[in-house]
Amino acid sequence: MNRLTVIPRSLLRTHLCKLSKPAARITPVRGVLAGVPQRTFTASAFLSKKGSNSKKDKHAAEEAPASSSSPSAAAETVDFDVEFKKLESEIARIEDRLRDDLAKLRAGRAEPSLLEGLPVTLDKAAGSSAPLRDVAHVVSKGRGLAVTVYEAANVKRVVSAIQLADLNLQPVVDAQNPQVVNVPLPPPTKMARDANSKKAAQLLHKALDALKNTRLVTHKKIMGVRKLRPDDVKKGEKKMEAIIKDRKKEMEDTVAAAQKEILQG
Repeated sequence: MNRLTVIPRSLLRTHLCKLSKPAARITPVRGVLAGVPQRTFTASAFLSKKGSNSKKDKHAAEEAPASSSSPSAAAETVDFDVEFKKLESEIARIEDRLRDDLAKLRAGRAEPSLLEGLPVTLDKAAGSSAPLRDVAHVVSKGRGLAVTVYEAANVKRVVSAIQLADLNLQPVVDAQNPQVVNVPLPPPTKMARDANSKKAAQLLHKALDALKNTRLVTHKKIMGVRKLRPDDVKKGEKKMEAIIKDRKKEMEDTVAAAQKEILQG
């Protein structure tokens, strides 16, 4: 049998009053949760970077006028008189070298290399030998060669090496210095004179090539300022071409005279 629970009337009334009260309204907060701490964001880093770029742009803008004026400054630094002095100096060097080489041909001067590689027998029994350059020093002397032997014991060996070299040379021991061997050259034959004349023509060709290269260097310097100094460039070109023409004629005349002398013997 179920037992019934009896609730006092006063308790029942209190409970009903609580249920009849309206529920508390909750006001929603948009975008954030109530009671949660919020973090503030900033774009200061980006602003700082942008500021640094702006400084660079400003610095570049300040430098722009200076760089734009650099071609003009470079044009002002090209001194035509200085360039022509350099041209004349280089041409003089080429002419000096040409004259020296022609003098050797006219004199029939032999080069030390003609003898320096000859084998000199030092010990027949052992079969040992050495290049002449290792036992003596060879220099040009007039129309021949002078061989200075380092050790007196090798003088006869050096003389024998020259005689056996099939060069048609007759070495002679110097009367004043027994360790010096003089090697006179025979008079040039017609074949030798013709060969030397051809060598003179080759020397001229080599000198003219050097002259051409020197002209190109000067021409490049002059033409580098043609847009800023057109009048000076025209005058400079005329002067340069006149110098080259005169020096070329001098070289050709020098070689022609040398060839005539060589062929006459």
